[in-house]
Amino acid sequence: MIKTSANTRFTTPQKHALDSSRNLGVRANAGSGKTSVLVDRIIQILEQNRPADDNEFTPDPMPAFSIENIVSITFTKKAAGELKARLMKLLQELELQSVGHVKKWWAKQIEKLEDAPIGTIDSFFGSILREYALMDDSEDRIEPDFELMDPYDAQELQGIAVRSVLESLDEIHPQLAAALAWWKNLDGADVLEENLKKLLGNSAGVKAVLRRLKLLQKLTLTLLLLNCRGKRMNFYKCLMLCKQKVGRKEKKQQRSKD
Repeated sequence: MIKTSANTRFTTPQKHALDSSRNLGVRANAGSGKTSVLVDRIIQILEQNRPADDNEFTPDPMPAFSIENIVSITFTKKAAGELKARLMKLLQELELQSVGHVKKWWAKQIEKLEDAPIGTIDSFFGSILREYALMDDSEDRIEPDFELMDPYDAQELQGIAVRSVLESLDEIHPQLAAALAWWKNLDGADVLEENLKKLLGNSAGVKAVLRRLKLLQKLTLTLLLLNCRGKRMNFYKCLMLCKQKVGRKEKKQQRSKD
């Protein structure tokens, strides 16, 4: 293991996480040093794959290993920027303390850092789609000049989708439309729309509730919404109430079977 200014202060568990010969998962609290360990682990992978001599360009079907071969996924752009900044600091440190072909190799990693796949998962997949877009000759292919949607635009489109569904709900499900109309009159259109947007962000939970309702066949979302009319509950809270009722009913059925 190559020593850095960071890993000399690591705890024993943190040093174990630097073993690049095995796959592992790290579970730790916020501020416990996960990013520092990840940065140092990347350094260890680079050191492990560093050429033993100056002759990096010997004939070989496989290109020389570099930092561009390591994919690092973060949740936010800010985290990706911090990861790159810390990597740059350690790479510069290693370049300064090295000599000869080793110094040149670390310098080359510094040059390639900007193009290394370090970023959010959407930016990573976006780069793949752009790189291979022209290989797709189907009619519905994604053009390589596409752009990731801005969060504000995404919110606007969600609002348009919700309003579109509300406008056509009378024809699709009159009873549900009546329940939603009651909420609209009670709390206003903006509040109703915001609650429906929350459901879009929790689609997995909503689908789970609806699947369980369908299996029981005695509790339906429509009836629940209509029963909540006398209570000042928003749409999201009603779904949570629905989930609790279904859970109690399932437990009761299970006890009767036992």
